[in-house]
Amino acid sequence: MPVKATMSIPGTIEEISLVLEDIPRRQQWVGNRIESVLLERTSDYVQTEYLRVDLPWPVRDRSALIQAHVEVSEDRRTATIHARSIASHPADKLPALVRAEVSPSTLQMTQVPGRVDAVALVFIDPGGWIPKWLVQHFATGVARSTLKDLRRQVSRHLYSPSQVRAMRERIEAYGRRGETRAR
Repeated sequence: MPVKATMSIPGTIEEISLVLEDIPRRQQWVGNRIESVLLERTSDYVQTEYLRVDLPWPVRDRSALIQAHVEVSEDRRTATIHARSIASHPADKLPALVRAEVSPSTLQMTQVPGRVDAVALVFIDPGGWIPKWLVQHFATGVARSTLKDLRRQVSRHLYSPSQVRAMRERIEAYGRRGETRAR
């Protein structure tokens, strides 16, 4: 089911990027008791993750293998995360459960004065049997609450000025090290 969620988040792309990249703290703000495990980071702009979502009984938990690519605009004011499922990864030794399929999805972040406008377009097939009402719940409520909780996590200012500067340098360096548009 496709989901679109939009939100303005006070702060910078650097601050949001640090929150998104902080896998150990994801459970503080991502809904549904999600487990995230970084399987591989091939560059500052490409990584592969295992995700597990805890669902209420009687529905079985879901998992997915996701590859994410970051694309940065030439003016460095927009960063887009492109994500999609992959079939397998050599480092994946975690429970497969029922595998959800994430079709090409994006999170686009555009810096405007004092805030970032975020637009998430997510296409997920949860796989297996799942009641329609639960799919509806996830498609509407969870997407909205996750962006709201992302906003709250960014507002906590958990990262030092040097970490924010280092993220800015990574964004500025995009394209200079041979990175290309997301595949």
